[in-house]
Amino acid sequence: MRKYFEGKVYSAAGVLELLISALLVVVILVLGVQLAGEILSADTYLGENDVLSRLMGEALSLAVGVEFIKMLCRHTPSTVIEVLMFATARQMVVEHTSPGQTLMGIISIAILFATRRYLFCSFDEVEKTIFQGKQKVRLVNALLKMDIPCEGDETLAEFIERELEAKGEELSKGACIYYHGYAVQVAKLHNNDIMRVEIIRSTNS
Repeated sequence: MRKYFEGKVYSAAGVLELLISALLVVVILVLGVQLAGEILSADTYLGENDVLSRLMGEALSLAVGVEFIKMLCRHTPSTVIEVLMFATARQMVVEHTSPGQTLMGIISIAILFATRRYLFCSFDEVEKTIFQGKQKVRLVNALLKMDIPCEGDETLAEFIERELEAKGEELSKGACIYYHGYAVQVAKLHNNDIMRVEIIRSTNS
């Protein structure tokens, strides 16, 4: 019973995150239109010495908001790093920090870049898509912009069976065929027939 309620609460939290993201999209669109109006208005540039910094600050704030929405929608290390990089860059550009603070900001951004480049494995961030076993491989390639090697009008089930046989591996649930940047996995079996196939793709390959 507890696990059931935990699952429901977790699902509700996911829905709330999407609702918050949708609200933020509306807010950013409205503020973006207002910013465009300010930029196009001649009155914006009269009687103000630092108008460029103000407009840049507003634009970068919107950019940080967009990255934050991406982080809410996709819980990946890369989106978190991007939010932090945009926020740090905004602070450096807009706030007119001291040389020491600017140097610390540059070092922080360099560390964030290095973290994303060297500490994330190729399959740290993945996208998973489920297809029926009878789905044609060529159609999957077209939908996902992939290049799964197939023969003629081969289905995903036929493709997996052929590849597993070539490798001398047994057909079973969870059996996986790996390629550079993606993998094809048996998600569901019924009477030794492949019913569901999961395509797992790295998003940072």
